[in-house]
Amino acid sequence: MKKADMREAILKELVSSNAGILRVYGVSFGVGYDLVIDLEFKNVDMNIHAHATNKSWALPGYLRPDNPQYKYTGSNDRYQYRVINYWKTKDALDEYLSRFQKPELEEFYNKVVKH
Repeated sequence: MKKADMREAILKELVSSNAGILRVYGVSFGVGYDLVIDLEFKNVDMNIHAHATNKSWALPGYLRPDNPQYKYTGSNDRYQYRVINYWKTKDALDEYLSRFQKPELEEFYNKVVKH
């Protein structure tokens, strides 16, 4: 099965998606966010870890998984609501899944579609 077909099948199963900001970072290119995404599919619920930067708001994994919690006080932190709203659309999950290699995508597909 092609990756595009697997992504399409996964997206058909998606009922809702909600993002929460776990950490905010000041980075050399602006601001970065570590996210927890709650996904509700027709037959299974799961949460995934993602991060957002100025280049993409749907990147797999955390930006800085081993950094301690700290208070970011910079002026570039104005995109949180837009990132959260983006993850309410199917486009965000589609972009996220498009970054997977085929074996990773097959594993995700098996959890959601072949459940």
